[in-house]
Amino acid sequence: MLILGNAIVTLIEHRKESCIVRFLQVGEDITMNTEVISCELHDFVEVACMYGYRLKLTLKNQQIVEGKAVDIVNSPEKRECLVIDQNGDDKQHIDLTELVKMEVLTPNARFKEVVFG
Repeated sequence: MLILGNAIVTLIEHRKESCIVRFLQVGEDITMNTEVISCELHDFVEVACMYGYRLKLTLKNQQIVEGKAVDIVNSPEKRECLVIDQNGDDKQHIDLTELVKMEVLTPNARFKEVVFG
């Protein structure tokens, strides 16, 4: 556990295949849903945001979402979500645990496709 200002950074779990890092306000309950994606897959999502890649996402419910990767944020339910800009003002939050496949539509990207599983 590490204290940063008024927040406590807690490494809840770290294994080779996955990790959970959680920022808590002092006194906040630590109970949470621990469904996560692997650190390696999370890194690909971070790179997509860093370079503003245009993506085609396939979700577990077979829905297809296309747009520009903007950021990773926490939802009010404390879930990590990828923010996708679909048309300038139309932003959608996609729960990272709902991703099945992420295809990069941006030419000359550092990677083309990531399969989550």
